[in-house]
Amino acid sequence: MYKLVVSDLDGTLLRPDHRLGDYTRGVLARLRASGVDLVLASGRHFADIRVLAASLAPSLPAQSAEPGEAPTQDTAFVSGAPTPTFSFGVRKPRQRGYLVSCNGAAVNTADGRLVQATHLPAEPLHFLLRDALCLHPRFRHVHTNVFLTDAWLVEEANPSLLRYHRDSGFHYQVADFAALDGTDVLKVVYHGEPEQLLALEAALLARWGDALGTTFSLPQTLEVMAPGVSKGAALAALLDDLGLTPAHVACFGDGLNDLEMLQLVADGGGLALLMDNADQRLHQALPQVPRIASHADEAVARCLARLLAAGALQPT
Repeated sequence: MYKLVVSDLDGTLLRPDHRLGDYTRGVLARLRASGVDLVLASGRHFADIRVLAASLAPSLPAQSAEPGEAPTQDTAFVSGAPTPTFSFGVRKPRQRGYLVSCNGAAVNTADGRLVQATHLPAEPLHFLLRDALCLHPRFRHVHTNVFLTDAWLVEEANPSLLRYHRDSGFHYQVADFAALDGTDVLKVVYHGEPEQLLALEAALLARWGDALGTTFSLPQTLEVMAPGVSKGAALAALLDDLGLTPAHVACFGDGLNDLEMLQLVADGGGLALLMDNADQRLHQALPQVPRIASHADEAVARCLARLLAAGALQPT
């Protein structure tokens, strides 16, 4: 029996147009009605994910944070340390479910309470925002983004990025990175051509080594967080808090940023499933994980419908 459903968004739960399909909405409504908890785990910002989550659960409290507003913080669980501090404490959320955002750098209850945040260390941040793209002329067309706890910042507008956020309405703010005090950055995101980003990742790790963690949510998106941050680390801490094990989880993903999460569930006896459209590097890293169909076919929802029909999902 699986008691927790964990799903990535882009390339997994969302269609190729980065929206929830009607069939998926219907199945998730049935899942919610059954009492089974849903964890949305994404590289997206919390404010972005929460709008999608709220569309699945209209009863969320009105006082919860909206896009562009700071979510309610439980400061006992917020850390600016360069290494992750996962400590959830046993608290009953006002709305069931959790939102894992920024690849695990932040975790919120579904109704908006921030229970964990791990910020990038300040020391390499200036390098990431100022010096990194000067390392080689090939990096000059790479676009830099900064995710704070409550905002998405860019120095140069790039409207093409907004196509990923049409349903949520989440959008960037143009700002001067030099004005950042370096205390509230969850991740730095570089958009560019895959070969540029692979070379940039190698340069960053050669310079900073264990002071940074990197991953790719898409081949065109290099994401830089604090060391040790991952969806898998966030999920492991959450399972411990809920008194569950990986064997209680049905998990879906498609990107390299899902690697640790899928590995945790697969190794722990849970149900880990890989999208047919997944990054080939993920297929190679997880050859033992079964494939399902594409996100274009709303394959996650179809799998959940079968699990519900078979009685394989039950409330915690």
